[in-house]
Amino acid sequence: DPSVFYLAGRLFLGVVFGVGAVFVVFKICKRLMGEDGAFLASLFLAAAYLPAAHGHYIYADGPLVFFQLCALYAFIRFLTEGGMKPLLLFSCFTALAVASKYTAAYFLPAYILVYVIFGSGTASQKCKAVCLTAMTSAAVFALAAPYTFLDWTSFWTQMRTQTGAQGPVGYAHHLNYSLANGLGSPAIFLAAIGCSVMLRTQRVFGWLLLLQIAVYYGVNIYFTQPFARYMLPLVPLACILAAYACEKIPSVLLKRVLIGAVVLSNLAPVLYLNALFFRSDTRDQAAVWFEKNAPQGSVIVRDNRFFAPQIIQTPEQLAQNAASAGSAVQRKRWEMQAKAVEKEKSFSIYTLRSPGETAEGAFLSEKPYVNMDLGELKKIGARYLVVNHSTQPDGGDAFLASHASQFELAASFSPFKSAALKNPLDPYSLTAAPDSLRDLFSRKALGPYLEVYRIKDA
Repeated sequence: DPSVFYLAGRLFLGVVFGVGAVFVVFKICKRLMGEDGAFLASLFLAAAYLPAAHGHYIYADGPLVFFQLCALYAFIRFLTEGGMKPLLLFSCFTALAVASKYTAAYFLPAYILVYVIFGSGTASQKCKAVCLTAMTSAAVFALAAPYTFLDWTSFWTQMRTQTGAQGPVGYAHHLNYSLANGLGSPAIFLAAIGCSVMLRTQRVFGWLLLLQIAVYYGVNIYFTQPFARYMLPLVPLACILAAYACEKIPSVLLKRVLIGAVVLSNLAPVLYLNALFFRSDTRDQAAVWFEKNAPQGSVIVRDNRFFAPQIIQTPEQLAQNAASAGSAVQRKRWEMQAKAVEKEKSFSIYTLRSPGETAEGAFLSEKPYVNMDLGELKKIGARYLVVNHSTQPDGGDAFLASHASQFELAASFSPFKSAALKNPLDPYSLTAAPDSLRDLFSRKALGPYLEVYRIKDA
């Protein structure tokens, strides 16, 4: 049962670093605007939908955000106090942020520009400080992410593959999708005002935050993926600016209205999402159906590994996965799983291969495959076909439509309130918990719309 690993990972990477980020924002804002403003910024971040939702997952973005905020705090201390300690702390936290996720490097140009333009000291002193920072950061990065250098070929190959993997997403995509849903229009509006005000009242820090947001967002327009989590590092910066704007509003009533708008626009979806997490996912509902209705060892074909019920493969199939594992660690994992499920109800599970697809896939848990051919399905004795309606339908529904007379619907599991809705309204989310608030409030459960078909004459 992998639950203990998921829960431990989620607690560490999601909760610990997420709560830590709220604390660091408080420390940053206490220096910029006092305790009242620091409380507001922390409140805005604690309530924000995007970090609250993604705090449920095991992502590297949580440590990235935390260490980047620690670096920002150390840099502000260095600008205001000087001294070696803040500079070394900035170097270490920057290295840890980049080691957590390489996209943290997008913030470096803003730091360099602000220090060169606004920092105190001669040109020679600034050059020495930059060189010292670079060397310290490189050393800490090498300790935190050693395989970047020990396996440079794989690192460089993955960097070239992942950078811009989806191509340009457009100038407004992350603003309209990631931030509007994940932070809310009231907070974005206040952040824009806060940035304008800070550029006039605290010019150095205003330019620092503006350049960080502009460079990071600008790079992500062209070298990114469309998923909302790529904007997580900008959420705390926007919360800082939004709180700064609130602090400058003279009307107490207007300030309270705006604070309420920011918090409530985020709190409502956060609470609703948490309520959905307590309900059974459609994949779990389908798994329970198979355990109750499908005979032991039934051959089940699915059109997607992730958007499918999480049911157990037979010990024979698990042994085959162990035999084809690429390393001793993977082999041991499959052997342990095969032994653990010896007395559990299990099924012979195949993954549907799309027409013309020849690759065996990157994940052992997708194996074995079967071609999208009715004759081959009957040849392996397939009894059920699981079709998902998600952001990655994988052609199972098209195959089903072309052989409709050979299948009969046995069960369906809908996450939506409307009986007419099958496909998610969020076109990007891969977690089956949406980043789009429109999609979120259309649901009564998490997960994809699943249909289980019985293959006739099977």
